[in-house]
Amino acid sequence: MLGVLTVPFLVMAAIGAIGLFAFNRLATLRRRCDQAYADIDVQLRHRHDVLPALVETVRSFTGHESEMLQGLVKARAAAMQSQSLDHKMAAEAALTTSIVALMAVSMPIPSCARRVTLRTSDARSSTSTTRLLPRAGS
Repeated sequence: MLGVLTVPFLVMAAIGAIGLFAFNRLATLRRRCDQAYADIDVQLRHRHDVLPALVETVRSFTGHESEMLQGLVKARAAAMQSQSLDHKMAAEAALTTSIVALMAVSMPIPSCARRVTLRTSDARSSTSTTRLLPRAGS
């Protein structure tokens, strides 16, 4: 009689242990995913904080490109205000496009290119924004 009850109990205990392991694994993966999104958000905020200095640097050398600079400022504001993931991705893509345009305008001017490159490398070295700031030549 004892053997008849032991087998189903062991099977139920094994199923419970597997279920508990699976739940813990999923909870760990959810925390990692949330942490990854938080890390990206911190990097994007830092990128948003660095942009005004870059805009001022380029503005001092290329006053005739004020429309492009205003577009960059508007793209930054839109990226900072976006809440949903879809809107944030679209706003960040527009911001990246504006940053690439800013770099393209600043690179033909040697003294401006040096300052922009210096400010960009300072921003990259201060945090891990290397993956989010576009490279000067790309």
